[in-house]
Amino acid sequence: MPKKQVPPIKIAEEALRNRSFLFLVGLGHKGLPKELFERGKYHLDITCKGLSLETCTAIGAIPAHLSGLMENIETKK
Repeated sequence: MPKKQVPPIKIAEEALRNRSFLFLVGLGHKGLPKELFERGKYHLDITCKGLSLETCTAIGAIPAHLSGLMENIETKK
C-alpha cells in the first residue's frame, strides 16, 4: 500500500469517532492538480484496486461505500 493511501475501513472507523474529512475528487482525465494531490495527508482509493471511476460514480461511491462500512461496524458492536 502506498505511503499516503488509507483503506476505506479506516475512514469509516474514524468517521464513527466523529472525525470529519474533506474528499477532493479530480475531474476529467487529468484528475486533481498535482499540487493538491501532493498536499493531501491521506489518499483514499474507494475501489481498493486502483480502478479509475467516472467523476459522478466516484462522488456517489464514496459516501455509499463508507456508509455501508460504518453500518457493518455498528452492527458488529
